[in-house]
Amino acid sequence: MHVHNSPHPSNLLKEDVLPALDLTPELALRLAKWIPAPTAIMWLQMQADYGLWQAEHPGRVLDVTAAQRHVHA
Repeated sequence: MHVHNSPHPSNLLKEDVLPALDLTPELALRLAKWIPAPTAIMWLQMQADYGLWQAEHPGRVLDVTAAQRHVHA
């Protein structure tokens, strides 16, 4: 459970070096080779944490209808 707004992974890098990261698995691997820690998986987890927090918190309304379950006899 996330209790605070996690930092976006690009905030860990200087804005003048890598502005507005679009963190893909390939870029995560490249970053992990360039900077020994965090690992590629950690970069991707930070991206997921950031995106999930943004989706779950105030100011964002998710209009979702539950899927219908079909029972086959």
